[in-house]
Amino acid sequence: MLDRASQKTLRPTALVVDDEPSIRQFLEVILSADFDVTTQPDGKAAAEYLKVHTPDLIILDVNMPFVNGLDLCGKLKRMLRFEHTPIMILTANQDDRTKDHAKISKADVFVGKPLNGKSFLELARRLVRGEQDKIEELLKQTRF
Repeated sequence: MLDRASQKTLRPTALVVDDEPSIRQFLEVILSADFDVTTQPDGKAAAEYLKVHTPDLIILDVNMPFVNGLDLCGKLKRMLRFEHTPIMILTANQDDRTKDHAKISKADVFVGKPLNGKSFLELARRLVRGEQDKIEELLKQTRF
């Protein structure tokens, strides 16, 4: 039987990148039910963190200082190490231009703010498990 410390290391990891401290804290609280969560305040700090870490899930806000989430997503998806890592784009900008840029950057999911915590956690779980059909179903049922 595994001890609690060993069990914790078996949890998937998530990186949350948002320049708004309250959003980072909110997402950390939600995701910590199932994930070991690390947060970064902007795209530049996240890029530095990702030089030595490979989380199971990356959540990026669009509008951040230094490097925006869409540009960082595009760079990461072109790297062999991250090409299969699920990346979720999180934004209050739900216009067609932003959605198109998210598709071009190869984001796995585009999520609009405000968030429903329970549905967001379920979406994160399904992304890490690779349950694409269930992700599509959840996105249709839930207004993100």
